Amino acid sequence: MDVATAIIIADLVAVAIVIATVVVAVAAVAAIVVVVVVVVVVVVVVVVVVVAAAAAAAAAAAVVAVVVTTAIAAVVVVAVGEGKACCALAEAYQGLGDIPLAIANLEIFLQFAKLGDPAQQAKACCKLGIIYHQQKKFDRAAVYFEKFFEIARFINNQQMADAARVNLGICRGSIHAERFMEVVASELDVLMRWKIMREPFYSIVTAR
Repeated sequence: MDVATAIIIADLVAVAIVIATVVVAVAAVAAIVVVVVVVVVVVVVVVVVVVAAAAAAAAAAAVVAVVVTTAIAAVVVVAVGEGKACCALAEAYQGLGDIPLAIANLEIFLQFAKLGDPAQQAKACCKLGIIYHQQKKFDRAAVYFEKFFEIARFINNQQMADAARVNLGICRGSIHAERFMEVVASELDVLMRWKIMREPFYSIVTAR
């Protein structure tokens, strides 16, 4: 083998090595690309699954919310109806003179009204206050009139608030009326002398 042939063979071997190196590099790059593609696909699948699960959860939550809201609305409707029935019964018993049963039905009416109808709750408190005031249980009546006033202000019903203010004022006056009459009775002579002579109370009292 002459020198020229040896050089050609060496060049061919070098070219073959370069080609092999390039092929290996391309194969490595292809493998990396495949791995990247697989990772991207996996990530996309995971994202899709998560989004689908979130959407399903949101849909389920929406359904539950609708069901719960509907159930609450149904309970409120039933409660309002039952409460009005108890209010009517209370008025009937009050007309018959059966005050304990009237109060019992108004208490039930109040509990039903607390489920979602502030105006009816105020009405129940007003009626209870009136009954207790008629029974001369002024302290108990004042409690309900105060609740009546608070609810009326909360719902911004000026007409109710005015009525509650008047009722509460009358009730508080009734609480102190007995003591007032006792004072008037014990000082009747002083009051009469003041009425006749218009002398100051102090001078009349000290002159006795």
